[in-house]
Amino acid sequence: MSVRGRLAPTRVPGRIRGTLLAYLALTKPRVIELLLVTAIPAMLLADRGHVNPLLILNTLIGGILAAGGANTLNCVADADIDKLMKRTARRPLARAAVPTRNALVFGLAMTGGSFCWLWWTTNLLSGLLALGTVAFYVFIYTLEIGRAHV
Repeated sequence: MSVRGRLAPTRVPGRIRGTLLAYLALTKPRVIELLLVTAIPAMLLADRGHVNPLLILNTLIGGILAAGGANTLNCVADADIDKLMKRTARRPLARAAVPTRNALVFGLAMTGGSFCWLWWTTNLLSGLLALGTVAFYVFIYTLEIGRAHV
């Protein structure tokens, strides 16, 4: 057996792990963490401290999907700019760790998943608000406001 044949199987888990971490990085998990930290107190205040824990969990899951989808779509839209800036040059699309088309599909799937999850587990308004928020972030903030500052 050649050296190449022996090394190939050990590299596969590393590549899979690297790919999964690249997709995770597209979602900008540290930004999502900040959003979730503010969601729970807002829900508790809105309902005077009597929110069903399952409702909180379902809202957080939908929020994670919506924010992850929005952040991924932001990365897709800003991939060309990210390559040029030192702060963002290590992002997955800037370093070609994930194909742009795959990132687009991933972001859209997370966004659609968020809408479906929130509609199914909370209510239609929550799902629509999540879609509206993602649309605002991608089409207004990213493509209009963000590009105006470049």
